[in-house]
Amino acid sequence: MLVIQQTSKLIDECDQCVSRFWQMREEDRTPDFFQEVKPHADEIHQLLKVWQQEANKWIQKNRPKYMHTQQIASVVESMEQFVVQSFYKETSKNVF
Repeated sequence: MLVIQQTSKLIDECDQCVSRFWQMREEDRTPDFFQEVKPHADEIHQLLKVWQQEANKWIQKNRPKYMHTQQIASVVESMEQFVVQSFYKETSKNVF
């Protein structure tokens, strides 16, 4: 059940990242890295770390046919970048 709750939080964070990306473009400002970006990124990094461990345990236990630990690792890496990039208006729309 923990994996489902964490996954839901991460999906919500993705929605917030999209909103933040557009908001930063509208406000035309650059955030303070140590005051805004790093604390938020560290919080999400910790959540991703726990989620990855729990998801990998679930995969080992349930052996789903179309889900693998490498996919989970790829999601974690991509999301860490996605969260940080959402703070910067300089991030191109295509990259984001």
